[in-house]
Amino acid sequence: MSPLDRSAPPAPGSVRPFRFPTFERRELEGGLTLFIAPSSAVPLIFFELLSPGGAHLDPAGRAGLAALTGAMLDEGTPGKSSRQIAAAAERVGGYLATGTDWSCTSVSTGLMSAHAESGLSLIGEIVREPTLPDDELERLRERTLSEIRRRRVVPSALASLQFARALYGRGVYGEPVLGTSASVEAITRSDVKAFYRDRIVAAPLRLVVAGDCKPQAIERLAQSALVGLPRRQLEPAPSAAPPEQASTRVFLVDRPGSTQTELRIGHVGVARAHPDFTALSVMNSLLGGKFTSRLNLNLRERHGFTYGVRSGFSHRLGPGPFTISSAVATESAGRAVAEVRAELERLRDQPVPAEELDETRSYILGVFPYTVQSLEGVSHRLRALALHDLPLDYWDRYPAEIGAVSAGDIQRVAQAHLRPERLTIVAVGPEAELRPQLEPFGELEICRPSEHPELT
Repeated sequence: MSPLDRSAPPAPGSVRPFRFPTFERRELEGGLTLFIAPSSAVPLIFFELLSPGGAHLDPAGRAGLAALTGAMLDEGTPGKSSRQIAAAAERVGGYLATGTDWSCTSVSTGLMSAHAESGLSLIGEIVREPTLPDDELERLRERTLSEIRRRRVVPSALASLQFARALYGRGVYGEPVLGTSASVEAITRSDVKAFYRDRIVAAPLRLVVAGDCKPQAIERLAQSALVGLPRRQLEPAPSAAPPEQASTRVFLVDRPGSTQTELRIGHVGVARAHPDFTALSVMNSLLGGKFTSRLNLNLRERHGFTYGVRSGFSHRLGPGPFTISSAVATESAGRAVAEVRAELERLRDQPVPAEELDETRSYILGVFPYTVQSLEGVSHRLRALALHDLPLDYWDRYPAEIGAVSAGDIQRVAQAHLRPERLTIVAVGPEAELRPQLEPFGELEICRPSEHPELT
């Protein structure tokens, strides 16, 4: 055998053709839409029912209501207690889960395909007739309050909360999905029942299915389990777009004695369905979405300010935040912010070199097939189509569209969607050390958690 040459990385292999898995979209009566991706590779099936009742619909003063209602769905039906529901899923070798994010509340199960009818019937039962019992509400309320208390002492959580508040105020996206201590304590069982009735079972409902199945059979099972739910037409959601800010603002959350400072830097971004999102995803990968990104090479490799830094546009129905996140040495916080701003300005002002753009597009296209190698991965991609009303051929066209993003496209979307002159900067760390570093960037506000109940 010839000796291994370790002086250079091995040459990449040839690119293998890839197509997104075949799927069908079917409309059922009553506003239920099916997204079905059949696959006989393994005898498993994954279901996820998506309800429009996400945290963006929490009423004023009731932040956390969607999350609490979603968590209550599997806590009992007229025929089963919460333990019996869990046992029913385990009996067929599966699981049952509920969850709530900014865009929806979901109920999902994964199990052997031979038990598909049992799994979908269980989802239908808990969505159709949850009892929402008082004792389970109090248990889940206490669990939520405990988690909120835990986050009060976690610098990264404080930074993210203050960043959202700074961008959105008390409007949509300004409160945490879990809510605050005050809002969660104020939620009543009547609130939960009303949110279930008006939001959780409101049209449109989407069912995502991936696994060993035949679409016609799934349609029949869905008709039996889900059609006929007492659904209402969903009322329009309030706007999540806050007024544009005129200049950079700095929020310093005082945490005396910290040798490390949590940073959140950014501004309001775009909705997931925005036509520029594909080009923005390439731009963001180059900026801070991969290990060899500009921000990581600058702040970590060149200056040693941090162990890592990432950037990203949120995938939400409305204009979610564009966020740059990092934890840096406190003595380097000001210089780190300056380097972040310089990288944003460079993206707007200078075309991306061809080699750097080629490497970024190659990275995105190389990683993409790995994200759909499991049933849950396929389901996650179909979920994006269902929630954001993306074209049905979106993932088929995705590789070609990523490959077609040019340096001109990167500069265009950077100029349109990056605002280095109007950033929101949040730092969680010691005021005495951070104030002189951050004052030069803009109007500075000191936030002390003990004096600001809204941070808890």
